[in-house]
Amino acid sequence: MEESIRGLLAELKDTRDWEDTIFRWACALARTVAERLFTAVDDELATREDGWHSEGKRAHTVVTRFGPVRVRRRLYQDGQGQ
Repeated sequence: MEESIRGLLAELKDTRDWEDTIFRWACALARTVAERLFTAVDDELATREDGWHSEGKRAHTVVTRFGPVRVRRRLYQDGQGQ
């Protein structure tokens, strides 16, 4: 976190822009956290043994308050091919 804050300070070229700089940094952090959260949930679902199996992954973008978040999720098929 300290290193990230140092990078933020280096980006701050004009002290009048501090609010916009912090906002952009916070939104980028939020997008990273969201992507990792979606990946962790997808990985957790993949370990379940309930008759479903993965047919590959599909990526799409979710538009959030803090900007677009790219989500890669597995596609599943049940025992009947649905």
